[in-house]
Amino acid sequence: MSETSAQRYAKAKAAHLAAIKAATRWRLWMALCAVPGLVIGGFVAVSLPVVGLLVAVGGAAIGAGIYYAILSSRAASAAKADVMTAWAAEHGWTYLEDVPHPSDVAFCRNRQKPVCEDGFAGPMAARLQGLVFNFTYSTYETRTRTVSDANGTRTETYQEEVKHHHTILRLTLGALGVHRLELAPQGLGGGLLEKLGSAFTSMRSVDLESAEFNSRFTLRVDDGADDMFVRRVFEPAMIVRCVEGQFPMSTFQYEDGALAFVWGDPYDVKQLEEIEGRVASVVPLAEALVSARDRLAPELAPRP
Repeated sequence: MSETSAQRYAKAKAAHLAAIKAATRWRLWMALCAVPGLVIGGFVAVSLPVVGLLVAVGGAAIGAGIYYAILSSRAASAAKADVMTAWAAEHGWTYLEDVPHPSDVAFCRNRQKPVCEDGFAGPMAARLQGLVFNFTYSTYETRTRTVSDANGTRTETYQEEVKHHHTILRLTLGALGVHRLELAPQGLGGGLLEKLGSAFTSMRSVDLESAEFNSRFTLRVDDGADDMFVRRVFEPAMIVRCVEGQFPMSTFQYEDGALAFVWGDPYDVKQLEEIEGRVASVVPLAEALVSARDRLAPELAPRP
């Protein structure tokens, strides 16, 4: 059985930490970092011996611990880069520590403090050029708390920053004859459906010829979309596959050739297998949309 990404990361971190220790006089520096705590404890011990001893021991441990934590952090960063880069190469991808903000993924637009990081780029689902990455943004929510002071007890409101972490997979699909299109199951949990819907403006819902499809999915397109092309994408065979659950991942956004899938949690270097599973889950739907793209290509080709 091959090593998991967590096992590979642990081995790489241990190796980097050992190399850092070998290249530095780390024991001496840990001792020096403990000195301030010992000195402060010595001053306190003049008048409070027991307290001074506790301060000295605690301060020394904290100082040495901070230095060791810095070494460990350096080793962790180097190990992460090694594992991410090697894992990407094994899949024919490239690791991007910092990902350029994608302008054609609606879910990532108009967010506060957006961060795109730890991405992998290369051919992915249905051999389409892909980019999968962690996406984080902030919202500020109004909270209340009870405060007691010299003026009595009262309730006050304040703004609290809330971080939202997601995984985004963007695939270069090509033209479908519509500017924007979005599909999501009804009753999608965790508020993700609302987040998806709020990412697009000037959108309208479209009902297809299947009552069961309309009851189970929300299909939205831009206001100017030609319904003929929408129905050419969602032909009867496509509708049946949606209803029968043949698409493990049936939530997506499409905009001007870019196909995007969104998950409500991120991944890290210890969970790289999750990326494989998520990419695999979109393959059936990506292949169906590629077939729709190829079917529509003659109609969308420029007239001579």
